[in-house]
Amino acid sequence: MPTSAAAQTASDQSVIYLNQAWSQDDREWYYHFSQGSAVLSYDIFLNLEVANSQELFRSDANSIRYGLIPEGPNGFNPDGLPIGISKTTVAAPIGEWPAGDYAGMTCAACHEGQLNYEGKHIRIEGGLGNTFEIQAYFQALNAALQATLTDTAKFDAGGTRWSHKPGSQGQVARAFRARSRNDIRICDTNRCIALALGARAN
Repeated sequence: MPTSAAAQTASDQSVIYLNQAWSQDDREWYYHFSQGSAVLSYDIFLNLEVANSQELFRSDANSIRYGLIPEGPNGFNPDGLPIGISKTTVAAPIGEWPAGDYAGMTCAACHEGQLNYEGKHIRIEGGLGNTFEIQAYFQALNAALQATLTDTAKFDAGGTRWSHKPGSQGQVARAFRARSRNDIRICDTNRCIALALGARAN
């Protein structure tokens, strides 16, 4: 599984941008604008732990583990998601997908190049990024969702973060479990990949 450079932010002096006539706003928009991919409920994605630890799935370390490029918060990415992950708002139900906010993939996950050399990170906007292991990433996402439902401590931790309230008992717990189960039901590995790649095909 590929590993990338240490976490960076847009203002990190270790990141070198080539002169490609892109403004910082251009970059940040390209990294995170929604292309219609809706894979997992956004609030659950933000609070989901990896399967075998308390580390958040969206953390810089876990994103790097699968070859994504970390990115700090900005106006287009307030939650500091890695390049190629965006927030999509579905205004009306589509089939079995309810309306709401979803995390999804964008073209930038696979089409943002970065050369890492002696602590420097040279960005190539729109370039081929060949480090992202998309199938392994979604298999790990499935494992994280399954673990959330079967591990009581992990479920309680996710429910607490999700609800922004102490504890995840009663109505809050039931709501979180229902949301998680629904996401697992409609987000098996192959379907997740198909949904993610749908943005690239359009």
